Amino acid sequence: VAALLRGFHREMPNHVSGAGFMFWVFHVIRDYARTLYEGGSRKRGELPRYLALADELERAQKLLPIVFGHNDLLPANILDDGKRLWLIDFEYAGFNTAMFDLAGVASNASMSDDESFAFLTAYFMKEPDGEIRRSHAAMQCASLLR
Repeated sequence: VAALLRGFHREMPNHVSGAGFMFWVFHVIRDYARTLYEGGSRKRGELPRYLALADELERAQKLLPIVFGHNDLLPANILDDGKRLWLIDFEYAGFNTAMFDLAGVASNASMSDDESFAFLTAYFMKEPDGEIRRSHAAMQCASLLR
């Protein structure tokens, strides 16, 4: 899965034409909060706390190159035909950092810390440093906050 994502992130931008969609989970969280606030949600009182958390998680992001991300990496969106893995369901696909996809795979597959470390090591083809691991943990939290 790490190799599939690495290849997808590197190669997919070569096949996208026209204006590109940008997916940034922290913008999505802020937009959802506005919608909840304007709609008079019963969670209105919690929004400042959620937004403060989202800001903290966003600040924890290590700068990474922009890639074309899948942005919805549930296990059901990765198919194995016995010969290779396939990504399907691209309705949220767009430009992002790789970290959202990496965090999505780890959290949606309920990876342990050791499994996440091995997954990041496979993706980056070297052991991730402390900043990458912190960024990854924060992005997992942001994914769930969304």
